[in-house]
Parts: sequence; structure tokens; C-alpha cells
Amino acid sequence: MSKQQAGYERFRFPNLYCKSSISMLEIMPDILHLHWIYEFLDHPSFFNSIPDDLPIVWTLHDMTPFTGGCNYNWGCQYFKIGCHDCPQLAKSSHDFARKSFEIKFNSIKNKNIHAVANSRWIESEARKSQMFSNVKTFQTIHYGLDTDVFCPKTKDVARKELNIHSDKTIISVGAVGLNSKRKGMLELIRAIQKIDDKRHILLLAFGNGEIAKEIPGVEVVCTGYQISPEKLSTIYSASDFFVIPSLQEAFGQTSLEAMACGIPVVGFDTGGIPDMVIPGETGLLAREGDLDDLATKIQWMLKHSAERLSMGARARKLVENGFTLEKQAESYLSLYRDIYN
Repeated sequence: MSKQQAGYERFRFPNLYCKSSISMLEIMPDILHLHWIYEFLDHPSFFNSIPDDLPIVWTLHDMTPFTGGCNYNWGCQYFKIGCHDCPQLAKSSHDFARKSFEIKFNSIKNKNIHAVANSRWIESEARKSQMFSNVKTFQTIHYGLDTDVFCPKTKDVARKELNIHSDKTIISVGAVGLNSKRKGMLELIRAIQKIDDKRHILLLAFGNGEIAKEIPGVEVVCTGYQISPEKLSTIYSASDFFVIPSLQEAFGQTSLEAMACGIPVVGFDTGGIPDMVIPGETGLLAREGDLDDLATKIQWMLKHSAERLSMGARARKLVENGFTLEKQAESYLSLYRDIYN
């Protein structure tokens, strides 16, 4: 097994020691719907157990299904022609990325797959991949959420619930893993350091790990990892705006949650974030990886409180119109009917 290079997320190999399959004689579905299958299903034995003509809907939550095994490519384009010499793996004469790609491709090349991306960016990348060169159809169906749970709360009440007694401008940020290189927390810290007057900023963070607690001139409050949607809704509602500094992001669920709570979003123009963050309407987008531009966008938000409120209201409306659970379900039902018919 090749060693993972530091800073990247786990490389997902297609083989498991324990072979996994399904018996179609027992299940016999009309349509098989896949989501995340890696590290608990053996790719070859699983797909070999499925009849070639059985329709498979495969929801793509990141790039893993159409790469040799990386969740995100970090600019590498090998997945378009067949992964090899992966920059995320230590150099090896075995070239595990190539072998992994070949195993996956040979497992699915004759299958009746219909790919569903969670963002326009993931759909675009999937269409370019050699892995999915035989996929029947591609489309994007955005995630939805419960707008009765993720909804605006009175800001003062939300701050009181979090025991925050401050009249500072609250910038919220969060991720499952705050220390993930891809989530861009270091970029956010560096961007905030570029802001001239930081005395009136309170950075409200949630997630596993640590965000720098000592940013000169900035108060930082860390709430830890949050699993409760109600608590998350309170955190968003306590904020004046949300920042998603991810360097690559398939969708950007935290952005959607913040917007549902009536909070505008600042982020990089990358991945699925532009699907919901519309510059000047529901938030602001900085050039991908440009710290100066990110600092400028954050500074603008700090100085324009009235515009923040207007953007937050439009953000909530956008979620209500296009990112609900009902909308997501309707889109999948329509796809199922088209495939079945």
C-alpha cells in the first residue's frame, strides 16, 4: 500500500479484504441508487454482482467515483486520461493510482450508470473523466435542507443562547475538520490578518480541531463539533455573515445552511460554492486562492451592514425557491421515472 502524502485527504482504494456483493435474486430492484460506497464495499465484487442492464443512479458527493481514489484532485488532470503517478501518494514502482483506476474502470465500464452530481462543477469534472466515459447520462441535483430547522432566528436571542455578549461583527466559519488543508482555515486567518481594523471582529468557529485562537486583534470563539441542526442554526443566526474559505468544495453545505438562516456568505469562486453564492445578491466571491481578494470581500461585508441584511434576505429566498428537501426529492423522482420508462 502506497504511503499518503501529508496534507491530503485519504486516498480510497477500490479493493477490500472482505468481498462485498448483493444478491439480485433476493433484492431485484428496478433501479439501484448508490451514494458513498468506498471502504465498505469491494468495488469489483460489488459491481460484478449487478446485471449490466440494471439502471444505476450514482450520486457523486465528491470526485472519488471518477478518480483513481482521491476525493479532490487539487489541480491534477490525470483523471481525464487515466490516473497514474498520483501526486497525493508517495512515489512507488507499483503505481497504485494506475492500478486503482484500472480496477474501478473495468468494474463499471459495461454498467448502466446515470451520474448525479451535487454541483455543476462536479458534473463538469465527471463528464471529463475517462472513468465515466461510458456513463449514460449526467445531471446536477443540488442538496436540499429542512428550511423549518435552518431558518432565521433573532440575532440577540441566538447570541444569548451561545453566551456571546458582544456588539462586535460576528463572522462565522465551520467545517467537520477545521485543520483540513482543503477547508482553507489558514487562508482565512491570513486574509483576516490583512484587514486594517480588526478590533470589531469576533470569529465564531465550529468543527473538529482548532482554528488559531490568537489572531492579533480578533476575538475567537470555538464551539467545537456540532451535529445538532438546531444548534447550527443558532450559530448561523448569531452571525453577521459566514465565510467558507475552502480551496476545493464539491458543494458547500455550510454555505447553504447559513443562507437558509438569512446570513450572506463570502467564499472563493470554486467548486459548487458559486451554485448558491451569487455575487452582490446572496454574498461575495473572491478569486480562487487570492488572499488579498478574500480580505477585500470580508472588509466590504464589515463596512456594509445594510447590504448584508439585504443579501441575507435574498439568500433565504434563494434557498426556499431552489434548495429544499422537497425540490431535491422531486428531481430524483423525475429521474427515476425517466430511467424506468
